[in-house]
Amino acid sequence: MKKKLFKEKQQYQGKDLIVAIIVIMLLLTYQLIDSVFISHQQSWLNNILCLGVIIGLGWWIKSLFQRQQKNIVTDKKIICKVDSWYQDKKKIPLEDIESCAVVKTPVVAQWHGSNIEMPKEEMWSINGRNGLAIATKKGEQIFIGSSRAQEMAQAIKQALSI
Repeated sequence: MKKKLFKEKQQYQGKDLIVAIIVIMLLLTYQLIDSVFISHQQSWLNNILCLGVIIGLGWWIKSLFQRQQKNIVTDKKIICKVDSWYQDKKKIPLEDIESCAVVKTPVVAQWHGSNIEMPKEEMWSINGRNGLAIATKKGEQIFIGSSRAQEMAQAIKQALSI
């Protein structure tokens, strides 16, 4: 029977992006209201396009709020599951792990691209580049995002010593 040593569930945390999208939506809504009700402009194509962009941005915000990541460390493997507009799962047997390192990237560094994938690395994160960098014995490089990376690394070390 598998014993769970660590369990984490996280959601998308990019509040700055969500605020920027909401501001753009509000500006477009103001422009649409002004065009239709105040200045009575008859550019229907422009109004329909503006409404379409507002609806698209609203859908984008909804999809960001639906994004979730679940990380589980058992005494046999690491399971990382990402739920978004698609579902995907990664299982890493603990016996395949060669090394594991905690990666913490400051928020400022993430703004200039430090939260992107590294070459030849499989990235499993919805909140940037904070988590664990894992190297397997097969030569794979895997990054698993975690808001509690230190605890996750301790659980892996504990499982490897069992």
